[in-house]
Amino acid sequence: MLDGVSQDADVPWHFLFCQRTRLKDNWDAGRFTHFQLPHPDHAAEAHTGAMYAIQQHGRRLVSGGADGTVRRWDLDSQRLTGRALRGHHGRVYALHFDGRKDIIVSGSSSAEVFVWRFSSGEPLQAIPHAHDSAVVSLHFSGGALATGSMDDHVKVWKQCPSVQAVHSSADSSRYGTLVEASTLKGHVGGVTAVYVHEDTIVSSSGDSCVKVWSIDTEECLRTFSNPEHVASVHVDGQKISKGAPQLIQIIDHTSGETVATLCKTSQTLRTAYAKLENGRCVALVSGSLEG
Repeated sequence: MLDGVSQDADVPWHFLFCQRTRLKDNWDAGRFTHFQLPHPDHAAEAHTGAMYAIQQHGRRLVSGGADGTVRRWDLDSQRLTGRALRGHHGRVYALHFDGRKDIIVSGSSSAEVFVWRFSSGEPLQAIPHAHDSAVVSLHFSGGALATGSMDDHVKVWKQCPSVQAVHSSADSSRYGTLVEASTLKGHVGGVTAVYVHEDTIVSSSGDSCVKVWSIDTEECLRTFSNPEHVASVHVDGQKISKGAPQLIQIIDHTSGETVATLCKTSQTLRTAYAKLENGRCVALVSGSLEG
């Protein structure tokens, strides 16, 4: 199951087998809880079309869908929080939810980017023509927003502190307007995923490449080629985990070495998130089209 793991790797096979067996036994015996949003008693709170993106922070979750809305959920009550957030003129494909800064960033098929206050639902900023085509990926970290589009480009937006924030820097709820800083060109396919990590951005594309970019110099530092397109990327330290059809690869983006190949599936792997400690993958969450 773990192709590419070195022979002397410390893999807890017994623990993995016990957990897998326990999960299977619970499932076969019906010992599980069916959880859904919204609660079945409040079906009218649901999106009116397909749901394309979700982001969670603590006991709160944000979703975006084909109905053009962004919705906020309470995981304890399984209920919609406040009203649905409306403003996009197309399907909401991409989300970033920062619970600490109390903001949601959303991108849509109509090439728009919106920034919302999570707690109140108020729109903080609208960027109507962020790209020349649909915005399908975005990530916000450290005052920088990366957006990926079907126009093959990655754009970098930097947060300019508001006047209020300058005088009240301890208040993380203050919002500074996002201003376009640069356009990163090099992909020849739609940019399916982006991730901001310190002074770099990692992007994946339908051109079957993963690229690492310098935010400061705007140059492409490294390119990883794949036999098929990549649907998702996540960065933890020096490790990139990327989801491609039927497998996840973990790569050291400094050396370019493939650390591990994991989780082969029978159908396309759509998303992956990895947590690494001391260079080891200690937790992995993935989802594929096989359900």
